[in-house]
Amino acid sequence: IGRGMVAFVCFLDMASEETVRKLTKHLTNVRLSENDAGRRVSVCDLQGDILIIPQASLGGRLRGKSMQYHMNVDKVLGKALYQKFCQSVRTAVEEVSSGNVKCGVYGARQILSTDTNGPFTHIIDV
Repeated sequence: IGRGMVAFVCFLDMASEETVRKLTKHLTNVRLSENDAGRRVSVCDLQGDILIIPQASLGGRLRGKSMQYHMNVDKVLGKALYQKFCQSVRTAVEEVSSGNVKCGVYGARQILSTDTNGPFTHIIDV
């Protein structure tokens, strides 16, 4: 992608289509990007791109010396919610922006390399 944002996504056991709707609204409207004038704008206002990566490990909890993922949705529901989320973000971006939306493959190992203009990482929990 070009200038824009990378979003790592994990759905926990209480996630639903309402979660997808809320997350889409937050992701496309939150003012995390910086325009050429240095003002904070949404990725859509920036006309920026969005890369969505499924990341089940975000739902992990440390228990003793190992990680457990019992709070994540099951794989079938997770894949369905992820696909709905990707489509929802694409639709929202297409309505207001010339930016592109790219989505990783749910359940697949993926290699990612990023160049950033700052160490900005935020958690949006809906």
